Amino acid sequence: MYHPTLRTCSSDTILRAIRELTQENITYTSDQGKTYGFNTADKLNTLLINALVSTGELKEEDGYDVDFDHQFLDAEKYDAKPTYKKFLGYRPGVYVIGDMIVYVENSDGNTNVRFHQADTHKRFFSLLDSKNIRVNRFRADCGSCSKEIVSEIEKHCRHFYIRANRCSSLYNVDTQFLQDHHEPA
Repeated sequence: MYHPTLRTCSSDTILRAIRELTQENITYTSDQGKTYGFNTADKLNTLLINALVSTGELKEEDGYDVDFDHQFLDAEKYDAKPTYKKFLGYRPGVYVIGDMIVYVENSDGNTNVRFHQADTHKRFFSLLDSKNIRVNRFRADCGSCSKEIVSEIEKHCRHFYIRANRCSSLYNVDTQFLQDHHEPA
C-alpha cells in the first residue's frame, strides 16, 4: 500500500537486506550422538546492539541489569522440532535490558536449555564488551543453574541471580544451615 508521506525502499531491497543478516546454523553434537542446530544470528545481534548504542538507548560503561530466559515458540515450519512442551517449535535464548530485547540466539526446540548455554552467554557478553557496555546484574531462571553456566556468567557481571532447581538435597542443606545458624531467642 502506498503512503503519501512515508518513503521506504522496495520489497526487493528489504528482502535483500534481510538475507544479508541471515547465517547458517552451527551444529553441536551431544555426548549421546544427537545433533542440535543453533543460530547465533551474529550479524543481526550486532546490528541490534549498534542500533541501540547509536540511538542512545544503551550507553558505554553504564552498568545494566540483564534478564535472560528461553522462550518456546510454536511453529509449523519444516525445520521445527518437537519441544518438551509437546508442540513443534524453536527455543531461542533472549536477553533483555529493561523493555529492550538486546540479543537473541535460536536453537532447535528439542534442545535441552543447558546444552551449550555457556557458549551463548560467552557470545552475548563478548558482543557487549566489544561496545564497552557493562552488566551490573544478571538474572536467569533455573535453566541456567549449572556450574559451567554460572562460571561463565560470573566473569562478566558484578552480581548475578540464578534461581536454583527445586530438589530435596537443597531443602536439606537449607534446613541444616538454618539449624546450625539459628540463635536462640
